[in-house]
Amino acid sequence: MVKPLTRVKSNINLTSVLLLWLGAIVLSGIFGLTLAFGIYPLTIGFFVLIAGGILVLKPLAGTWIVIIGSLVFAGLIDLYLPALQPIKWALAGLAMGVSFVAYVFNGNVKRKILAKFKIKSSLLIILWLFFGYVILISMFSWHGVSAFLTSFKAYFQVWGILIAVYYVMDKEIDAQRLIKFLLVLGVIQLPFVFHQFFFLIPQRSTEEFAMRGMVAADVVAGTFGGTMMGGGRSSSLAILCVLGITIVLAQFKSGLISTVRALVLLCAFMLPMFLSEAKLFMVLLPIALFILYKDKLVKDPLKFIAGSIAVLLLLGAIFFAYSLIPGAESQHNMSLKEMWDSNISYNFGDRGYGNALLNRTTVYTFWLHEHLSWPEMLHMFFGHGPGETQGGVFVSPDLTLLKKYPGYGIGLTGFSTLLWELGLIGTILAVSIFVSGYKLGTNLLQKWSGTVHEPLIRSAQIGIVLFATSLLHNNYFSFDISYQALFIVILGYLVIMFKLTKFSTGK
Repeated sequence: MVKPLTRVKSNINLTSVLLLWLGAIVLSGIFGLTLAFGIYPLTIGFFVLIAGGILVLKPLAGTWIVIIGSLVFAGLIDLYLPALQPIKWALAGLAMGVSFVAYVFNGNVKRKILAKFKIKSSLLIILWLFFGYVILISMFSWHGVSAFLTSFKAYFQVWGILIAVYYVMDKEIDAQRLIKFLLVLGVIQLPFVFHQFFFLIPQRSTEEFAMRGMVAADVVAGTFGGTMMGGGRSSSLAILCVLGITIVLAQFKSGLISTVRALVLLCAFMLPMFLSEAKLFMVLLPIALFILYKDKLVKDPLKFIAGSIAVLLLLGAIFFAYSLIPGAESQHNMSLKEMWDSNISYNFGDRGYGNALLNRTTVYTFWLHEHLSWPEMLHMFFGHGPGETQGGVFVSPDLTLLKKYPGYGIGLTGFSTLLWELGLIGTILAVSIFVSGYKLGTNLLQKWSGTVHEPLIRSAQIGIVLFATSLLHNNYFSFDISYQALFIVILGYLVIMFKLTKFSTGK
């Protein structure tokens, strides 16, 4: 029997709503004028000023500003308004500010309560160890203040949100809203996916783009962004869609949502995958569904087999849809078999990925080969330093591995980036985050069995597996704010539920 949550009374009145809308209209006018005249620093200044004020008065609201800003606006800025890139730095600063305010001003009493219950988690301990290790390696491979700040910001742009949610989110409804926001985020993707598919893909479907190694459909990434002259973060969109599908099916399996609502939401998360070449989706979806329905393998094997066949047919339909997506002629003269062989060759064969010399498999054998000699053994264990594989405007090319290995793509995946930058020790710490997060989910499932949180906890646990798998596909873990925000939402939900578990049991 699922236990209902206690309803929370709203404190919002009509006057507050009217004042809020009036303020929004005035601020929209100011933002519109500054954007129209290209006064971008002033626009950013207004943003930081307003957000900072909310942060001081309402840390919970500040937390949501960072979450929504990172998952909705940061990627859109990359694609549609690249001149506003400094806003991403503002979001990173705001995340640290939110955590500071939550700890200092909201945490005085709560820290005493937490100390009383001796709330400790292996996940929180490992997160702090990883944080300290990155700083330590940055110090040992010192390349200047600008390089340090850039690499630190890249790795921990919104990690401060974990501290914020730990101190400002105290109710079950807070935790539920946090993870269910992903369902809202999935619906938000649709208008942007449609625009990118119907308007931006035709602009990129030229031989000029194809000669640069760009695939037209890569720009379809929803709010996760990209660039018109480069790729898009469609793999982050794929992770969101699989997460959304998992949450919907987990709740439907528990009888918490109706069939009609489940079908509508499933269509909302499936549709973007037919309009973008997010091949990671074809790997993550079977993994998520297997973990979610693995109990059926023993209890009802026939249904499990039938479901597996249905999933394979769905994935086949998506792969076929990829061959129909508009693009340059030179990129669409292959049969389905040739497309399959091509994908295998640049992921697992000897062919480089895109314009790089390495692919998602050879990047690891190359790393091992380059570190087998005695002088490089130290780097094998401790890495070359954060940011070394990425470069950037604040990092001198002379101080990065990019100069030594130009065009190799050594930072192609999350794991390869961690190995090069943080070494085996840093990589093991990063993997430990995912392992401890998964174990925390297992423990929470036992405590919250039969409640409305059980399917959500199971979904979050599956989400940990999805993010760990994505480290084999992309390197967003070490620099992308939207990817990190999505990951932090999942971890944040588990952390809140862990805290509530301790409060409820008193142990």
